[in-house]
Amino acid sequence: MGLGVGKLPETDVVEYCPGKVTADVIQRQIRNRGAAFATSPDADLLRAASKWVSDQYSWVLEDLQLSIYGRTCSWVFSAGGRSNQVAFHATSDKIDEPAWERRGWRVKLYNGVKMVLKVVGTVLPLG
Repeated sequence: MGLGVGKLPETDVVEYCPGKVTADVIQRQIRNRGAAFATSPDADLLRAASKWVSDQYSWVLEDLQLSIYGRTCSWVFSAGGRSNQVAFHATSDKIDEPAWERRGWRVKLYNGVKMVLKVVGTVLPLG
């Protein structure tokens, strides 16, 4: 179930990122909210999302809608056509793994190739 346009007005911060979503754009939200926010669970959620963004390929970030649902605030960062949609949630005291709400064709193709190579690698010794 993806985020529809109807969900956006409930979001506290919506930021369109020209080019691609970056870790710096997310980190800026922590800095802008001050020292008290920096130690909050929502700041930890933003840091986890920032780390996830840092670990992604640029082509994923150029076409991404990243939704972050904290306890006191929610954010949506987007770039490009938003064919890749990922959401971060916090439940109780832990941060859940990011949930892919929608994968664009490039992510689907990449994951498919990885799966085929993994299967082939278990059947045939590669290297």
